Amino acid sequence: MRRIKTRKFTTETQRHREERENFFLEKKPILFRQFFYFLLFTFYFLLPACRYPDPGGSLPPGGDLPRQENPGPNPPDYAAFVVTSDFGLTGGMADIGLDTRVPYFPDWEWAARVVSPDAVATTFLDRIFVINRYTYDSISVLDQKLKLSAQYSVADPSCDPSNPHDLAFVSATRAFLSRYECHDLWVINPQTGQRLDAIDLKAAGFGGADGIPEMSGLLLLGNTLYVAVQTIDRRVWKPEGPGRLVTIDAATDAVTGAIVLFGANPVTDVIYSDSLGAILVGTAGNQRVTGDGGIEAVDPSSGTALGFVITEDELKGTVSDFVIAGADRGFATVTGEDFRSTLVRFNPATGKRDPAALYAADSGFTLWDLALNDRGEVWLCDRSAARPGLQVFDAATGARLTAAPIDTGLPPFSIVFLK
Repeated sequence: MRRIKTRKFTTETQRHREERENFFLEKKPILFRQFFYFLLFTFYFLLPACRYPDPGGSLPPGGDLPRQENPGPNPPDYAAFVVTSDFGLTGGMADIGLDTRVPYFPDWEWAARVVSPDAVATTFLDRIFVINRYTYDSISVLDQKLKLSAQYSVADPSCDPSNPHDLAFVSATRAFLSRYECHDLWVINPQTGQRLDAIDLKAAGFGGADGIPEMSGLLLLGNTLYVAVQTIDRRVWKPEGPGRLVTIDAATDAVTGAIVLFGANPVTDVIYSDSLGAILVGTAGNQRVTGDGGIEAVDPSSGTALGFVITEDELKGTVSDFVIAGADRGFATVTGEDFRSTLVRFNPATGKRDPAALYAADSGFTLWDLALNDRGEVWLCDRSAARPGLQVFDAATGARLTAAPIDTGLPPFSIVFLK
């Protein structure tokens, strides 16, 4: 009985399948048209409506594109360039004059083709470089009139996605590029994307257990390139050990060694501070734990790590970014164990922070990039959900200079100053 019943069930199932197939064959042209119209409606009507916000329409009107007047041989900072993101669908940009603090927004559809939802910016001479990171794997090159002069891929079949993270410029036609997902650091012509060389960090012994060093921030100081290497165990996404600054001879592209840091997971830019005479980098360790990182100093003359300028325990949170405004003044964005982001001021000479935060956000890791201009202003990217924008602070006093966030359209993520 079971066999007969099974055969009957199978026969009926086949018959119903044949009926359904005949139905679809007869109705296929109609269904295809209906499906096509559905897709057309979705992509042309629903998706644009979901893009938040539209810098070309729904935002208050912006000002004119900021311009540099009579730059001279040592031009001052005149504008802030910001890449923005909704952290999902699209990226954008804004250009803000330092005198007026009024944002300029290019056409939003065009900007979305230039800036990905995961991008950072850097500058060299009169060019802006937008580094489109994970899965976008490209660099967009703009002049200071925001005209696109080049756009090129930085992935290859051996490493795709490549997840580019930073550029360090030797000249207008030669730069080092860190690629987070890859074992080789590239030397490229930043104007065209032409690859000039590749430096294998795995072969040099810095690939970790899986061969991927997780190279991030770059600093070119004199003839030495410093490459921040995180060495993450990707099974649990935690660092395998202390972070390193791998050193490379910029003239020969040869790896010359590495400086072992006190903390793990160097996540910030690598900078050189004239006032401190040291290289500085922020290490986060485990980003959900306070007490295993901070802002570290390295002596470039001896190539040795000097320890923490200030610890996470003193900062009261995991560091996201920092700037040094003088031998006794620094600013950092941190996220505490209460999962709130704050902007704090600290003294690099004493390793102490001010008791009160200068600014606080409503959630964690929302206060991100910091930048210091030559006017003594600290600009902060606040990507809070409620009211994102840019805040400006006096580097000498810590006083906030903006009564309300400067609107950048989409939340701001990375900021650089134009000269």
